[in-house]
Amino acid sequence: MPRRALPFLWFALISGAYVGAAKLGIQLPVSKGVITPVWAPSGIALAALLILGLRYWPAVAVGAFVANATSEASAGVAAAIAVGNTVEAVVGATLVRRIGFRPGLDRVRSVLALVVGGALVSTAIAATNGVTVLTAAGEAPDSYGDAWVLWWFGDAVGELLVAPLVLVLYASRRWRPSFPQVVEGIVLLGGLAAVSAVIFLGGAWRYPYVIFPFLLWGALRFRQVGAATTSFVAGAFGTWGAVAGTMPIGVEDATHRVQVIQALFALITVSMLFVGATLSEREASREKLLQTTSLLGEAQALAHIGSWEWDIRRDVVTWSDELYRVFGVPTGGRVTYAAYLERIHPEDRSFVDDTVQRAFAERRPFAFEHRIVRPDGAERTISSRGSPSATSVSTSGHRRLRILAARSAAWRASVSPPS
Repeated sequence: MPRRALPFLWFALISGAYVGAAKLGIQLPVSKGVITPVWAPSGIALAALLILGLRYWPAVAVGAFVANATSEASAGVAAAIAVGNTVEAVVGATLVRRIGFRPGLDRVRSVLALVVGGALVSTAIAATNGVTVLTAAGEAPDSYGDAWVLWWFGDAVGELLVAPLVLVLYASRRWRPSFPQVVEGIVLLGGLAAVSAVIFLGGAWRYPYVIFPFLLWGALRFRQVGAATTSFVAGAFGTWGAVAGTMPIGVEDATHRVQVIQALFALITVSMLFVGATLSEREASREKLLQTTSLLGEAQALAHIGSWEWDIRRDVVTWSDELYRVFGVPTGGRVTYAAYLERIHPEDRSFVDDTVQRAFAERRPFAFEHRIVRPDGAERTISSRGSPSATSVSTSGHRRLRILAARSAAWRASVSPPS
């Protein structure tokens, strides 16, 4: 497709999706005129402006106007409501970006930005504008407060259930899952759909906790894609059951019943997104640590500098790969402090041990030169630098502090041949 035609295509898709989702929500029996607790267009609009940019706000405005004008609202009321819906999307996208936004929602800050800037704050704009317009026109179905809460709730849930799904699918558009992952995903969604249908439509509503293993499975195995997708599927079935009346949860009014169910799934969605984001951050930190370790190993190999750490509590000495090469021993073997001293030249052994022990007792760094004996009998003179560090601290008393510090301390040093 020519590049010039893409903006018109996106414009049509945004407006069309907005109108279709809006008509579905308004035509449900739980809606009250143009106010409905099921309002997916808010999530569609927010995701569209976050992905494509604020310049597509006219598409949201057109979609909102057409959706309301073809419902029970007059043209003037529909135009006024469309203003609030458009401003909601623009303000929501702006706030989310300023708080901290990543399309994949793979950071806790991004999820928090979507919840606060999108679902909690910006939705109040459309609710206030829309209910005020309907009240002024004499078309408000309930009291101002009840109508406002219903409008705000529908928009907020739409942004929490729909926007994350659109955003994470867009962010993972270049992801190519392996065949086992595809099979696992199909099994996960199929099992979740079957269980959700039985629970929310088949009368097993007393056992909703059965769906939680599937939700955790999605978040743990597929991160944000799994969290957003499984939450949306379960939420869709739950909303369906609430509308159909197969969820007798103690609320007689169908609209309030839908609100209760959607509030539950909004909380579940946010929780699963936070789980996925936390795991993604851990993976990113682990990858960064591995990269840093690799770069450090390369730098040590180029400079012929090794490093070691002595865990005094466990009496385990950890050597870097280059230090193994400096001492001429196979890489990866377990080393104790006594074994390390055995590799020191006999005439320097007591000097090294005394220096290390005294530096640790006095909590001060050290620097000295000594000789080592390699397995082939060759002697080398190396320079050593180090400093003690405590990995735990207690504030219950000086005596306990000394004991815990001594048991939990680690000794770090760098070793390199003298110039």
